[in-house]
Amino acid sequence: MEYTRLHDRKETVTDYGSLSKKSSTLEVNVHSFYDNRPYKQNEFDQVCKHQSVNKPGVLESCKSKLVESQCCHPFALLVNLFPILDWLPKYKWKTDLSQDVIAGITIAVVHIPQGMAYAILAAVPPIVGIYMAFFPVFIYMLMGTSRHLSMGTFSVICMMTSKAVLMYSDPKYLLSDAPPPIHSIHNVSGIPPGSHNGSLTEDVVRTSLYATGYSTGLTPIQVASAVCFVVGVWHVILGALKLGSLSVLMSDSMISGFTSGTAFIVIASQIKHVFGISLPRHSGPLKVIMTIVDTINNFDKTNWLALEIAVGVTLALIFYMQFLKGPLSKYIPIPLPIELITVVLGTLASSKFGLKENFGISVVGHIPTGLPVPEAPPMWLVPKLILDGLVIAIIAFSINISMASILAKKMNYKVNSNQELLASGFSNIFASFFSCVPFAASLSRSLIQMQSGGQTQLTSGVCCGCLVFVLLYVGPFFEPLPHCVLTAIVIVAMKGMILQMHDFVTYWRESVIEGIVWGATFSSVVLLDIDYGLVIGICLSLVCVIFMSQKVLVTRLGRIFTTDIYVESDRYKSAFEIPGVVILRLLGGINFVTKDKVVKKIAKNIKAASQEFETQFVILDMMAVSSVDSSTVKAFQQFNKDLKAQDITMKFVQFTEPVRKVFQRCNFFAEFDESCLFPTIHDAVLDSVTLTNNNGRLKTSFTNLTDIITLGSSSTLNSLSHKVSSKL
Repeated sequence: MEYTRLHDRKETVTDYGSLSKKSSTLEVNVHSFYDNRPYKQNEFDQVCKHQSVNKPGVLESCKSKLVESQCCHPFALLVNLFPILDWLPKYKWKTDLSQDVIAGITIAVVHIPQGMAYAILAAVPPIVGIYMAFFPVFIYMLMGTSRHLSMGTFSVICMMTSKAVLMYSDPKYLLSDAPPPIHSIHNVSGIPPGSHNGSLTEDVVRTSLYATGYSTGLTPIQVASAVCFVVGVWHVILGALKLGSLSVLMSDSMISGFTSGTAFIVIASQIKHVFGISLPRHSGPLKVIMTIVDTINNFDKTNWLALEIAVGVTLALIFYMQFLKGPLSKYIPIPLPIELITVVLGTLASSKFGLKENFGISVVGHIPTGLPVPEAPPMWLVPKLILDGLVIAIIAFSINISMASILAKKMNYKVNSNQELLASGFSNIFASFFSCVPFAASLSRSLIQMQSGGQTQLTSGVCCGCLVFVLLYVGPFFEPLPHCVLTAIVIVAMKGMILQMHDFVTYWRESVIEGIVWGATFSSVVLLDIDYGLVIGICLSLVCVIFMSQKVLVTRLGRIFTTDIYVESDRYKSAFEIPGVVILRLLGGINFVTKDKVVKKIAKNIKAASQEFETQFVILDMMAVSSVDSSTVKAFQQFNKDLKAQDITMKFVQFTEPVRKVFQRCNFFAEFDESCLFPTIHDAVLDSVTLTNNNGRLKTSFTNLTDIITLGSSSTLNSLSHKVSSKL
């Protein structure tokens, strides 16, 4: 036995204040007690006054959450739903207003070229991109919890929306000069009456007819609005169910591979504007390859001026981003709106030299002025879009919450994932009545908003005010803008996503499994399609989680001399394995899938240890076992019986409370009492080695200074002494 005596003593502590110079005394009574080792678990629980912590039931948990969220109070519920009611009364008008105004104007300037460029990706007129920067952003300002997210068009979401738009749009409204029988803005396809110039011409018609096979009577904007509505409904449902953690289904490697693959699809969809040629839009597997083949086959029809403009603008933008942006930021307090400057110069040049009339270059075309008339999306189409909407909703939310979390952590505030779902949902539903595509956050715009001094969501309000002016008065100015200029802006925006291909090497080096997830997701997105790639990526991530959860480590431990520290014996030369005692540490969750593997590993370690000394005790360290199930307990019961038949005693140490309760509920201790439980490894070792030397059993005693090991025969003792000397 080991005894530690702590003497009775009374101490007086004197504390002198540095300012008052007055002293205060505190009398401390230190009680005398004996630390009687080894402890068994039940003795330890009794001495240390163990108490069970009862978790609240389902009803109690729901009640406490309702009280915590203050949902029972009408005003508190309103504040939770509209966080602006909480932060606006506390707004620092003197210090934050000027910064929010500057940031809002800056973001509005960025929204104009990006919105027009990304709207084309969704197969809708460029003006829709400006609508998306106003209607949903205004609602998000009222309901969102992120202070720096810049909502609006996002390339991946627009590209995913285009699939439904091309599938369900009626081609007759794209080619017919007769206006569709719906309200003003929905009549606009981006092509003025009597002209077939633009991105939505015979290519869209061919795709739409092939996909649907019948006349839908819908314009691209109506279909996009229906998609926006479905995405919003999904977000509201997920937010109401508190499923804000849904984004954890997508690992970082999966998201990186997905966005990189999507960047290639985006560029492939814009290749026709780079070369100034007309290409059929493909959908489904291998569409990127088919687009490349079509481009090669139609290369002789290239509009060389369009190609020169696209390449020149792309190189100029990249040169600015790489070499001029950094140095200029030292002299210019706000980011230079290089994209807007490019759009303005392209518009002026096109108008001056008549690029459309004289050189056959595709331009944006008719842009209506004013705000769109509210129009409900076609509800009969909603059931057909449920799956497409769910996929877009998951991707959009994952993008939003990941960016919001990064910015919130950097600026030291918190975002509410469930409230973000509700904010995105209601914003999309509202925007669907105003000719909008589903929206998402843009990392580039969000970083600009933060760097330009944006402090609160009021930045979005200022941005909306600026864009209203653009919609009312400035829109027609951009009608001569060449598509190849917008395409160049899109390609440059994709540069960051394409460079994420370097992540594959990083993930592969860090973890082969994550490297496989990245590669498989990227390949499936590029070769199959965006939705296929998403499903494959999520499934692979889940398979990896299942695979890693099946990995349970079993390591042998040894004691560091003169201490009660036990470490992995194969990693520390000073660690000494006690003869006859096998100490094993189990790491991971053990369940019906892994139980047999764990038992085999334990048996293998016992067999290996028995080659040197007869094993008499097996001590299992359960501290790192996160969970067990009933089948695991039954497996240990049978294994314990097998060990007893071999005259080997099994002991458990450092049970976590949840694991111990499972063993108790499964009546493990009805057959094997709780005397086999110990609070620490050292207690279990002491209990094992201080047994009397009956029937040749080993007897070992430990002191604080030395380890004295006594065995039944002198030959074995000499062998052990030699092993100890070699260890030392």
